[in-house]
Amino acid sequence: LGKTKFADTAADTILSQPDESDLPYDIKNVPISRPKICGSGHSSTDRKSLALSGDLHLIDSIIKSNQISIENEKKDTTAISHVSTTSVAYELPPERPPTPCLPEEKTCKKEEAIALLNRLSRGKVIQQRMLEEKENISAVVKEKYSNLLKESIAIMINDSAT
Repeated sequence: LGKTKFADTAADTILSQPDESDLPYDIKNVPISRPKICGSGHSSTDRKSLALSGDLHLIDSIIKSNQISIENEKKDTTAISHVSTTSVAYELPPERPPTPCLPEEKTCKKEEAIALLNRLSRGKVIQQRMLEEKENISAVVKEKYSNLLKESIAIMINDSAT
């Protein structure tokens, strides 16, 4: 067999790769920048209230743009009503009720710890069930494989005998 420029085995490939010590210092020691986290982050109630305030702001802007378009139509129709003999009456939309606010939920550390322990225990139970199912399935697969192997050996013996 002649030598080729490619490695013949996986071991030759691994051995032929350059070592890390051959790499320049700049490549080996790349600074990793991590984002700075200011504060403790947002809790679920903070995220809910931010989402609610964003939705309310959007609804408010839609209502305001709708009122502006109605006022523009009124100006256009008043100019037309002077020319025509009939005037058009517009009804203003009903006044908007006050915006509801979510009450702030005060949770203590004990309740948060209990909730965390409940989630962890439920997760552990689910993980244990999955492991048991995996073991059951692997046992069934091994049994099927051994039966298939026995059948194929029996067929080979029968074929060789004939």
